Amino acid sequence: MGINYGSQTLRLTKSVGDLTYYERSGKTISRRKVLTNTSNTELQQLNRCIQGEIGHLCKRFLAPVQLGFQRPQRGLSAANMFVRLNRKAVTATKNEESLLYEATVDYSELQLSDGDLFLPEVTASIDAEQHCVTFKIAEALSVGRVYPDDVLIGVIYEKKFQICVVQELGKRSDVGDVPVTLSERLDMSALEVYAFALNQKRKDASRSVYLIT
Repeated sequence: MGINYGSQTLRLTKSVGDLTYYERSGKTISRRKVLTNTSNTELQQLNRCIQGEIGHLCKRFLAPVQLGFQRPQRGLSAANMFVRLNRKAVTATKNEESLLYEATVDYSELQLSDGDLFLPEVTASIDAEQHCVTFKIAEALSVGRVYPDDVLIGVIYEKKFQICVVQELGKRSDVGDVPVTLSERLDMSALEVYAFALNQKRKDASRSVYLIT
């Protein structure tokens, strides 16, 4: 580690060549860049498996995530928030034959949105023969952060082909059924269904609710 006082490195950050620069206590510190990470402990393997699965899920759910995390914490993107909040939904166990860690996702624990709005009053049913998911919007409570013009968003994820369908269901005040017909190529036994609310200006959201039990 080197401490740099020259004007050429003042407030320099990130990497230049094989050195990485950062600031600490008003000084610019340099250290050699780590080009490869050869450490491979059991804990590191487990964490990499979980983190890899979370990153993969984030790509698959990116469309609803960008809608649902309207106010991420400072310095974080919507994708960062998804990864941070959903690590708990993924576990990893070691396959005794391959000696590799394999990830398992509890889809009921996934959080696709976050915010201060109240949860939507929505249920869902699956008609496998008609390849249809029907969302049912019930009358919302008239207390708390519930507004008639809040927009309700339905999310359908098919795990076999890893396809995510995002459907605007209408407003909280639009009580009734909203059918969503899916491609016949999709596996109706491999669906996970969610819903969340956005305010009219789409600047705030509710937490998502898992609709298939």
